[in-house]
Amino acid sequence: MEEYLKKNAGSLSEDETILVMGELLEAFMEMNEKNLMHRDIKPANILIHNGKIKIADFGFSRVFEEGDSS
Repeated sequence: MEEYLKKNAGSLSEDETILVMGELLEAFMEMNEKNLMHRDIKPANILIHNGKIKIADFGFSRVFEEGDSS
């Protein structure tokens, strides 16, 4: 995503934004079902592969167990 934004003057069209946000929402819902928090979402960690959005670099991620407060 970072490279894509650089090539496109730092912005997405409205249609592109809707598609990207929809796919990110699906990814966040999947992570939520697995009690996983990424903790480092930024354009460099959002990849575009074959027209699909993928979240990368889970180095700072954390799996939350029942009763965790932070």
